[in-house]
Amino acid sequence: MPVYLSRPPQSPLARALAAVVGAVLLVGAFMVGIVAFLVMLGVGLVGGAWFWFRTRHLRRAMREGQAAGRESPAPKDAIEGEYTVVSRDDEV
Repeated sequence: MPVYLSRPPQSPLARALAAVVGAVLLVGAFMVGIVAFLVMLGVGLVGGAWFWFRTRHLRRAMREGQAAGRESPAPKDAIEGEYTVVSRDDEV
């Protein structure tokens, strides 16, 4: 036996009205879902275009570096060298 929060409508007019209201709510929920999807898609496309636009100079520099057959040069203020990790246990 099904359990209802409230009794189902008894008259045919109330049942038809309940069916129409249910269908309208279902279509409305579907439309809200479509709008939410389109908004997220638009935000994703705009974000992707912004990221592509902001990183175009990096892609160009990498492409030119590969064409020249060299690695990307280190900045002039970089200090290159080797290092050894010393743990604090060695100090005792």
